[in-house]
Amino acid sequence: MKIALGTVIYKTSYKYYKDYVVAINNQSTKDFDVLLLNDDLSREQCDVLSNALDNKVELVNSKLNSTIPELRIDLIRVALEKNYDILVLTDFDDTISKNRISEIESNFDPIYSFFYNDLYYMGSGDRFFCNLPVIINEINPIMETNFLGLSNTALNLNKISFKMLSMFKNMQTEAFDWMIFSLLLLYGHMGKKIKNCKTYYRIHDKNIAGDFDDSIQGLKKEIEIKIDHYSNLLNIDFRYSELYKFYFELNLSFDKYSDKLLSNLTTNNQYWWGSINRKIFEGVNLVRFNYKKIKNYGKPYIIAEIGANHNGDMNLAKKMVDSAVDCGADAVKFQSWSNRSLISQTEYEKNQEYDDSPKKHFGSLKEMVDKYYLREEQHYLLKKYCDKKNIDFCSTPFSEDEVDLLEKLDVKFFKVASMDINNLRLLEYIAYKGKPIILSTGMSTLSEIETAVRTIEAVGNREIIILHCISIYPPEGKDIHLNNITSLQKIFPGYPIGFSDHTIGVSVPIASVALGAAIIEKHFTTDKDLPGWDHEVSAEPEEMKFIVEQSKIVNEALGSFERTVSTAEQIKKLKFRRSIVLTKNLKVGERINKEDITFKRPGTHIRPDEEKYVIGRKVNRDMIEDEILDWGDLI
Repeated sequence: MKIALGTVIYKTSYKYYKDYVVAINNQSTKDFDVLLLNDDLSREQCDVLSNALDNKVELVNSKLNSTIPELRIDLIRVALEKNYDILVLTDFDDTISKNRISEIESNFDPIYSFFYNDLYYMGSGDRFFCNLPVIINEINPIMETNFLGLSNTALNLNKISFKMLSMFKNMQTEAFDWMIFSLLLLYGHMGKKIKNCKTYYRIHDKNIAGDFDDSIQGLKKEIEIKIDHYSNLLNIDFRYSELYKFYFELNLSFDKYSDKLLSNLTTNNQYWWGSINRKIFEGVNLVRFNYKKIKNYGKPYIIAEIGANHNGDMNLAKKMVDSAVDCGADAVKFQSWSNRSLISQTEYEKNQEYDDSPKKHFGSLKEMVDKYYLREEQHYLLKKYCDKKNIDFCSTPFSEDEVDLLEKLDVKFFKVASMDINNLRLLEYIAYKGKPIILSTGMSTLSEIETAVRTIEAVGNREIIILHCISIYPPEGKDIHLNNITSLQKIFPGYPIGFSDHTIGVSVPIASVALGAAIIEKHFTTDKDLPGWDHEVSAEPEEMKFIVEQSKIVNEALGSFERTVSTAEQIKKLKFRRSIVLTKNLKVGERINKEDITFKRPGTHIRPDEEKYVIGRKVNRDMIEDEILDWGDLI
């Protein structure tokens, strides 16, 4: 097996070269070459370094003005071109324990694409990154706190292709080692820990993990790097949008949260990187209604909008509340307007009678409003009843007086109707109450939505949920544009996005859950045949119950953005996948050719994709046709 210890050498760390030389010359094995990629050392400095090393040295000069990623890629490329099997990576300013290369060699397993060991602080010997997992087979363990740097890893070059290097080249990021291992894990590669050896990491102000005199500066650096990292990964897979959005929004609000960031530094590491505990910043990209979390791709919060479907009858209103509870809705919503707060006298005079269905309209507009609007005492009655039934009471205010009334009722949030998205005075008044705001966006342009959001933010309220909405009752399918949910998630990454539905049936609101809708609002009635404005376009109990139950199923089925294999699938994999099986009898010492093997169930032994590590090797015992091959059978 051909091994190279690879290092990029450069002027800023040349002062540490003696420590580097001692660490390499003291290795317990001499069965490796030293591959040096020179960035900017002089010829004399390169000669001093090469002559001081006991092992064979391969010195290659980099291209002029290469970036950090380009240097890393060139180092790997040269190792591939020179046909090395293992590239042990070490930074020029770090040192390693004397058994590092021998431990990697003796514990090498061809199924793994990379190997890694514990990191310690140079000088003090304190732990830096230790107690690392024995095996890494998915990206999740390094997503937030990367412990796979070029200081403590080694690459199995038989698993790395030139095509893969071109993929690395497209990912230009300051934390390039993090990107390399993120991509390897993302594409199904695995890593293995090498125990009993160490890398000693030198902390100084020239490396990313350097000590900052100002902790705020370090935290800011971490956020910027993570935005860059997840932005790159987002180009490959949309699953990283949540992490990207979190750090993007946190960066925008950095000054606001800087004290909170400093007061919650974790003690897992002794430096700033990985110090941001995302759990304590959940408010950055989610909203809470007491104990209920409202967030994109979370369990959707279901609002059964009774609106004016109570028809002015409090007994009917209570019956609808009971039915919504039975359906499993999280909240019932009413509308808070009076015969004076919403409609002008001119509009009343224009609408004295209607020609459409008498079931939907009766008498004049004024007569209907007088019958349907909720009186102040009825608000108190319904709020008390909802509390008794353990369902959230909420309502849409249409004037400042009604905002004050709902505040007295201690509602958990305010809902703003689509018609008021440009009523900036009302938005500002609600925002000053300091409670979450659900903002419907029917009939509005993107510019109007942004103006409304900025108006609310301007008074310090960032507890906003934006609902995609089409203000037609009901809309045609071609006019719904559910993809607007995704668009709003990207445009307003700091806020949950939901859906206010006016369609007939259950398909569209359930589909919105698959796009990550944080809230579903749906008109609700106990009977579509009841007289009144919205009963015909409202969901009946059977439909609402279906929406609630199926939304939970769809949300659970969406699962995580991370590619994982469940325990049940792992067990199934052993039964259903295949292992390498002999097609004929082989004698001890006989070499395995391609035609000597095939693949059959179960998948408990050597995998079909590991065939190249088997062909050409010898068996260490007599074996019979159709016998499953094991690694222990090979010489």
